[in-house]
Amino acid sequence: MKTNKIFLGLIVLVVSTVDPLAAPKIDLGKITDTKIEETLFGHNLEHTRSAVYQGLSAQLLRNRKFAGKPAAHFGEPAEWYRVGAANAFITLDPRDAYVKHIGNTWKNFIVNNEINSVVIQNPQSNQKAGIGQKSLALKGGAAYTAKVIAKVRGDDLPLNVTITVAGSDGKVQEKKTFSLEGGDWQTCEFSVTPQNDDTNASFEISFSQRAELKLGVASLLPTDNFHGMRKDAVALMKEIGNEFGHGHMEGLNTPEDYAKKANSCAEAIKKVDSSIKFFSSGPYGPGWHSADWTSKGLAPMAKHISYLSFHAAGEFVIPPRSILQIEGEGKFN
Repeated sequence: MKTNKIFLGLIVLVVSTVDPLAAPKIDLGKITDTKIEETLFGHNLEHTRSAVYQGLSAQLLRNRKFAGKPAAHFGEPAEWYRVGAANAFITLDPRDAYVKHIGNTWKNFIVNNEINSVVIQNPQSNQKAGIGQKSLALKGGAAYTAKVIAKVRGDDLPLNVTITVAGSDGKVQEKKTFSLEGGDWQTCEFSVTPQNDDTNASFEISFSQRAELKLGVASLLPTDNFHGMRKDAVALMKEIGNEFGHGHMEGLNTPEDYAKKANSCAEAIKKVDSSIKFFSSGPYGPGWHSADWTSKGLAPMAKHISYLSFHAAGEFVIPPRSILQIEGEGKFN
């Protein structure tokens, strides 16, 4: 097994904690004195956004899908601030959200305050109402794509919704106004290219008519991204030599489909390096995976699996009984 593919502890990742626009670097030649145990055979990135320095996602907006509870007394979602009039009503609406969980993924798992839209009601005309976000790091000369999905209602339609990207000095980098009619969700999208680097830019959504604006999702991405991920981070991961597998969740892959894809992936990797070993997650607790994950998902993959990882999420403790039964039958590698 090649250490540059497996042991993240042997690699020094150099990043700047001062300048968020600085490109991270990897020093593959610098070896630490840390002893790497033989039982440490791999590394896993599951929470790939803010849990890792600046995350793998190229997305600049925080809480762009408006999860959580509304701020006390003010109503705006976490990470966002109120724009304009203090008497505008802002709250979160979980009953009419734009984003959805796929299929029946969470049918047995209670997820509170995770799926919302933002409702902004302006009680009178000729006053600004909306929400915004600051502390955004933009690189001068780079192109970004801004997008907001919204719907409106009220007597004073169409509603002119303005999206503004401004620098830390208040100078507007780009400002676009979209005329929205009542009805279903509508997409507002435009490009912006800042003139200079700015680590405290702002992104605001506002309107000045007597009406209701409902926001489903907002986005600000570098136009030159890799499937929503940062190209520099992806390049560094390729340099480290990560191997990628597939994810299984009800509604995305059935256990049978997942097993076929995982076996195909394992066989392809083995052709490149036969010493590489694989691990799989054991069964999760109630609400995460169906009971047939072990028999229909893990068992068909047994010939490629050398290790099992057991997960416990919150109150759910995972009994290894079913896995041990399969292992006892000699099905695992």
